Amino acid sequence: MLTTAVTTVGRGRYDVIIADLLYTQLLFPALLDAGLPGPVVGAALNERGTQLTRLAVQRLHASAPQGTVVHLHDLLAWWPGHSQPYTLDALVALAGRDQAAALRLVDGGRAPRGADPRPALRALGAEIVQTALWRWPFSPDVDYLVLRVRRPPTGRCQPGTTPVTGAASSATGSGVKRYPTPKWVCT
Repeated sequence: MLTTAVTTVGRGRYDVIIADLLYTQLLFPALLDAGLPGPVVGAALNERGTQLTRLAVQRLHASAPQGTVVHLHDLLAWWPGHSQPYTLDALVALAGRDQAAALRLVDGGRAPRGADPRPALRALGAEIVQTALWRWPFSPDVDYLVLRVRRPPTGRCQPGTTPVTGAASSATGSGVKRYPTPKWVCT
């Protein structure tokens, strides 16, 4: 089980947080824009993408310690030149009958590297109460399989004893007002 101190997003203590198709956008677009060769991009995603995803998941959970956190993830994609070992229709149909079997099949697909929030959730020991899979028609030639996992309200992230000071976004007449940003420990 992973134990680490993280800061909240904003002031924290949110009732609901929805991470909407966020994880594939943490690192890949910057690597692509830098014009790096494919093998370098792949290595960076394998090493750093997983770490960034884990840290993002930890911060989101620390920010809603008693709330619900919903993760939406573009788990797999189909477009010309980027096929999967099965069709999206077959996978969605299987998910309707046997979600566990569909998720096992997904793990054998060509997924974005380092962007799946499920390993981070397992490392946090986060209970997942709901999982869903569906087709997202992104454009005429591009379809995604979206994964939704939901963590129920829980107390698994608690404030630590040492606050960290950070700048707030609100300004006062005398300058920028600073609020303490609590450290959270997620187990």
